[in-house]
Amino acid sequence: SSLSTGLWPADVDLLLAFMTPVNVREGEYVMRHGDAGDRLYVILRGRVEILRAGSARGDMRLALFGPGLMFGEMA
Repeated sequence: SSLSTGLWPADVDLLLAFMTPVNVREGEYVMRHGDAGDRLYVILRGRVEILRAGSARGDMRLALFGPGLMFGEMA
């Protein structure tokens, strides 16, 4: 669902006033385990992988998010 579903246009404008665009390069971490959960991210372009640090087999993908999805709110 969209972050703005059910909001009046003025409320959407207010919400946008608190948002800051963040550009992330491929392979760059947005957050790591233990970081403060003080942000909500909305994906506009590209994809975000949620990984769990693995053992000798490497990291395990827990989720893959694309445009329109949000993450970080449960941190």
